Amino acid sequence: MARKKIHDYRMDFDGRQHFATAALMGVAFFLRAVYYFGFTRPETVGAWNLTIFLILPMLVEAMFMVLMRGIRYKAPGAYGSLGAAYCLLLILQNLQSGSVVRIILSVIAYLICGAALVAVTGGLLSRGVAVTALFATLAVRFLFFDLSGYILSFRVIGFIQEAAALCGILSLACLSLGLKEKMPKK
Repeated sequence: MARKKIHDYRMDFDGRQHFATAALMGVAFFLRAVYYFGFTRPETVGAWNLTIFLILPMLVEAMFMVLMRGIRYKAPGAYGSLGAAYCLLLILQNLQSGSVVRIILSVIAYLICGAALVAVTGGLLSRGVAVTALFATLAVRFLFFDLSGYILSFRVIGFIQEAAALCGILSLACLSLGLKEKMPKK
């Protein structure tokens, strides 16, 4: 049974939110590159971690920026799918954290965020659902995990990698904020 679209969103490439989306995804890409090529030696990281923490996220971030600012692809579903892929990568990254609470919370939160992004860009939910889920996930991750783990312990170099993930989440929230409702045809 096919679901009926409730909303018909379009991409507003001239809006501030979409500029912020591309800029934040670019910052995430840059921070990830700085961390792995400036502060670590990629050959010592291991193939799995290199793939999950560097190659795949940078590939998704680059595709996101090229579609948004280079090609200006107008299909919101493509961005929702890339956002869901980004959320799945964040789940895989958090599986490496070692904290059971963080793993459980990340699996639940990022599955909700990814599903919300796909549903919103598919027109099944209001954009407020994805925005709320992404901002709540961003706040919980920053306040309960990143703030105490990196900033208060003065491990700034390790926070660069976390800041890349936070910029990616914030970018997806800006994407959801920037979707505009299509005007009905007369």
